[in-house]
Amino acid sequence: MGVNSTGAAPATTAMLDVSSTTKGFLMPRMTTLQRDAIMFPANGLMIYNTSISEVQVYDGSWKLLSRINAPLVMAGTTNNGILQGFNSGTGQGLYGYSALGFGVLGASGGATSGVKGTSGSGIGVEGFSTSGYGVSGVSTSNYALYGFAGTNHALYAEINGGTVAAARIVNNNGTGNAIYANNNSSTNATGRFVNNNVNGDAGRFEATNGFGVNSFTTGTGNAVQGDANSGFGGYFRSVSGIGLAAISTSNNGFYAENSSSTVPVAQIANVSGGTGIEVIASTALKITGAIKVAGGITAQPAFKIVSSASNTSTYIMTIPNTTLANNANDILIVTHNYSPTGIYLTKPYGVFWTGTNWAIFIEDFTPMVVGTAFNVLVIKQ
Repeated sequence: MGVNSTGAAPATTAMLDVSSTTKGFLMPRMTTLQRDAIMFPANGLMIYNTSISEVQVYDGSWKLLSRINAPLVMAGTTNNGILQGFNSGTGQGLYGYSALGFGVLGASGGATSGVKGTSGSGIGVEGFSTSGYGVSGVSTSNYALYGFAGTNHALYAEINGGTVAAARIVNNNGTGNAIYANNNSSTNATGRFVNNNVNGDAGRFEATNGFGVNSFTTGTGNAVQGDANSGFGGYFRSVSGIGLAAISTSNNGFYAENSSSTVPVAQIANVSGGTGIEVIASTALKITGAIKVAGGITAQPAFKIVSSASNTSTYIMTIPNTTLANNANDILIVTHNYSPTGIYLTKPYGVFWTGTNWAIFIEDFTPMVVGTAFNVLVIKQ
């Protein structure tokens, strides 16, 4: 049957062909109460529900056409996205919300992205969660999560809490990278993590066997740069491997800078009593500026000692083991200090290990004057 104002024949494959260029099709309108009064509705029956201002279709129950209550599955072999969301305004191109599960879940088994977000100036992909994952990406052969942006952040993570990390990247395979970021910009950072609460971690990277963070640069920029207003610019911890490994072919493997006059530029601590830092290079250490050696009150690597009646016997002054000069393999650098006591030493002097202590002695065996002062620097082997 054909319904039109021109007398045109209906399409041969249609039971009902309604044609018009000036008017629309108007389906039955009724309230929810009137809809429910329909006895034994057929599957596919459609109405406009005036109670909720929605088009509904019956398929065992009345469902909304404007919303999908059941899971929506899309499959295809196209090179473009199966599902694309485009918004020319200021809102989201694609918005997903879930109370307990994933708002948006993207999985890829091939060489493409499970979820891809592209933005000219805003956020390519934004994920928000009150208790779970804001964004979760899974891939068996390519990028689990990939972000590209023209003028802003390709990936941006922010948290206002103080107990959890703004971003946590975990790789359960010890041979792969927990996170990989590539940036062609000469001014913007490849990866940037910001935590507005000073008590939390902006970014935290953990590895069981490999590198928590592995960053490599072949240009003139920094492989890793950490900035902090009051906390740690970079904090690296390893249970059994390397806490921080920095490699560069043309610039600094590791570079640290701050503008404070009271705190160190870099602090390296070993709480188990081992080596704080080990340097392997053709030039092990190059220093521009002064050297300051500090230590605890009872274990000082650099100190001043003055001869007295209690520590001096004729030409020998004993250095107590309460300093770091307490092992026969130690290297001692000793210089005479005239200023503290005003006693001037004109004779040659040396050091030796007594079997239990280090000692300073006058080489011509004449008595050491009480009050003679020395500066001592201890180098441990």
